[in-house]
Amino acid sequence: MLVFLKRALRWPAAVVLAAAFAIVAGTFVPRPLWPAAKADMATGETHRILVLANPIHTDIAF
Repeated sequence: MLVFLKRALRWPAAVVLAAAFAIVAGTFVPRPLWPAAKADMATGETHRILVLANPIHTDIAF
């Protein structure tokens, strides 16, 4: 009976520990991990980002 209990609790315990590790790592690891690429202003390329908002949710269209 004890072996079955250990075996049954192994995976849920691993999932809880992985979630806790992800939360702790997300707290201490800076975001973004590396700086974003800079836009080349010499070519004149620009991007337009549209933010669509309604009462249900907000979407971002590129």
